[in-house]
Amino acid sequence: MFSVYNALSTIGSLLSLGFGLVEIKDVLVNQPGITGRFQTFTSSKGFGVAVDYAHTPYFKYCKKFC
Repeated sequence: MFSVYNALSTIGSLLSLGFGLVEIKDVLVNQPGITGRFQTFTSSKGFGVAVDYAHTPYFKYCKKFC
């Protein structure tokens, strides 16, 4: 949900600066996201994992050992 809040505040700011909705949409749609921010994968043991802890280095270790 934080990504939605961030996007909405960005949209509001850009609209107030004179950018158009289509221009803003075109940029937001093409954003790849941040590694570790609610990223899902299947562990080597076969279970699903969802990581939402992008601000620490633990994501790379979790992906390696889970």
